[in-house]
Amino acid sequence: MSTGPEKTVQVKVDAARQVGMLPHNWTYIGYDEINYTYTPEGQELLAKFGALKDRPYYVRAHHLLCTGNCHGFYKWGSTNCYLEDDNGNPIYNWTFVDLIIDTILKHHCKPFVELGFMPQDLVDPRFYDITKDNWQFQTYRSVGWACPPKDYGKWHDLIYNLVRHLVERYGVDEIKSWYFELWNEPDIFYWQGTSEEFNKLYDYTVAAVKSACPEARVGGPATTNPSYGRNSADFLDKFLDHCAHGSNAVTGTKGTALDFITFHVKGGGYRADPKNHKVDPPSIKRILADVKTGYEIICKYPGYKDLECVLSEIDPDGWAAGGAWDNAALNFRNTEYYASYVAAAFDKVSRFARKNNWDLRLLSWAFMFVGERCFEGTRAFSTQGID
Repeated sequence: MSTGPEKTVQVKVDAARQVGMLPHNWTYIGYDEINYTYTPEGQELLAKFGALKDRPYYVRAHHLLCTGNCHGFYKWGSTNCYLEDDNGNPIYNWTFVDLIIDTILKHHCKPFVELGFMPQDLVDPRFYDITKDNWQFQTYRSVGWACPPKDYGKWHDLIYNLVRHLVERYGVDEIKSWYFELWNEPDIFYWQGTSEEFNKLYDYTVAAVKSACPEARVGGPATTNPSYGRNSADFLDKFLDHCAHGSNAVTGTKGTALDFITFHVKGGGYRADPKNHKVDPPSIKRILADVKTGYEIICKYPGYKDLECVLSEIDPDGWAAGGAWDNAALNFRNTEYYASYVAAAFDKVSRFARKNNWDLRLLSWAFMFVGERCFEGTRAFSTQGID
């Protein structure tokens, strides 16, 4: 808190000057813990978003395809939608997938389907071998889920059968209003393979989705802040180049369908720090700079500038589940600074998009955490029902 003399600030508003309607391009939310979707607390919050009448909110969540106990907790979730029998034959089980999608739709929201991560029985044994006697579930949770598949054909079949099931359950007219996005932040630890392997996975994913529902929208790559000199910018560039000019791993022809583009921007980063070292606050300047860089990369490819682009995570920082007890710097989320920061960042980014006639959408990566203490300092819309 400042101890210096108070300063007077004058704010002048020209109420007679009309600048037009503010486009509502931020009707998107997301969270790590996909199983929180159907908890009482999760449904209560989804109902609040569903009650916002101007248009449906899209809901994006991690871990849709993961293996586990189908119970949500910090930064983890699972559905067991894919297992294999002793002969390696797939066993599809859509029970929890249906529960999640049904819940989203029940509360008048829309699925932003993030296709990830790798089911336990599909992981490439180069990274993680479940057949070894020393296997532990913790190994899958630490690295297995982020690996390429052992068989791209089986991945294709998983995605095809998933989308076909969704079409049968919800209908084409509903499905074509959704997003199908491959993976999350493959330029960092979320993907243990190479960029070439990710592009191959995308080819197989597009082939599967379009075979099951030609009208469905598929995109990506959901990379992190595209700053020049970082792997994130290079990864985004290589992905777009592959979609535009690369050899399709499935068809052998040039290019791959891309219906929308996604990447992420954050204003800062924090780690667990019980000693509370001084750190810089989140930066709106960084967010805007990285959005501009992402736009410049997209504009390298004719036609892609006209595609819808979703910042499928745009937030002050990159650790939603961390709180003020983990790092005192995150206490800003317990103050009005958090909300005002998000509003200011969304405004500046949206102004840039409108100036360049760029169709840009914004997703806030925040939800709620079951059993959380008040003023925990996590990135959340609601705590114990308090918004």
